Amino acid sequence: MADFEFNPETFDDRKIFVRAASVLSRADEAARRTDAFSGAIVRRHLRAEAVAIAGLEGHAVRTEALCRLIGNRDTTHLDRGTKLAADLYYALELSAKWGDGVPDAEAVLELFTVSDASSGRLMRPDLVWSLEEDASWLVQEMASLAEAPDPWAALDVVRRIWTSGRFQSCARRMAMLTAPWVLAKGFELHEQAYGLAQRARARIDSFKDAGRIQDTWSMVAGAAVAEAGEAALRLVDDHRAERAALLAICPPERTSSSVYAAVDFVMGTPVFTVKGLCEALDLTPRGAKVVLDKMEDAGLLEVEGGSRNRNYVCRRTL
Repeated sequence: MADFEFNPETFDDRKIFVRAASVLSRADEAARRTDAFSGAIVRRHLRAEAVAIAGLEGHAVRTEALCRLIGNRDTTHLDRGTKLAADLYYALELSAKWGDGVPDAEAVLELFTVSDASSGRLMRPDLVWSLEEDASWLVQEMASLAEAPDPWAALDVVRRIWTSGRFQSCARRMAMLTAPWVLAKGFELHEQAYGLAQRARARIDSFKDAGRIQDTWSMVAGAAVAEAGEAALRLVDDHRAERAALLAICPPERTSSSVYAAVDFVMGTPVFTVKGLCEALDLTPRGAKVVLDKMEDAGLLEVEGGSRNRNYVCRRTL
């Protein structure tokens, strides 16, 4: 993906924002019409964003490694970057549950704490006080959008967080963790908008330079948001096609009606344990075995590990 080049002679962010608003609106509507959005598609977004945010902090994370850690928290021998990406994933799960109201400072602190869980950071009293101040500041930034939703203002809120230097030098992380909520509020969407972190990671030099000047940031980030919306639209279409293909390979029957739910589960969680499947679908171990046997026989799942530490892997959805 080529870096966006700002040309002051042709500067006109109105066209970019019209495009961004249009594509985000269509993506938002498509998400609302997709019953699986609250599950598999969101988890795919969260994984991709977590990998991208970890990349912004200098870690090259393999999506498969992240899936393994998310699907089985007892997984060992993983590198620091994968552990960070998992923390970011769990933090994004928290912010994904934020509603229309502005999250309070406690929610923001929890977001940072979860994202920073594997860092081993020693929290001295003075650092705790500083983080509390940073959280209050971020809440005020987000509250400005609740009072007057506006796309330009939303992206500038992201810029101010990005360049703030707050949160123990994790300001960019917090900007990207809160961006889905901020964009949804600024563009008046029903669902949170994902993908900005992935574009920032792909063109990090442009984002670094643009952060100094509001107009340049509007052009660079606005174009990135439009691209993210287009990618979200494609993901919805791809998800529908992929789901149909998986159900064709492993068609549900009366004796295994849970296959529908299991297919949706593996699309969002490609690596999992029996316990994880049972908890997600409210199945008994015996009921889970019926479904797993059918999916194994159809060639959808691979089994790894022994009986006491067994993972199921759906490579088609990794």
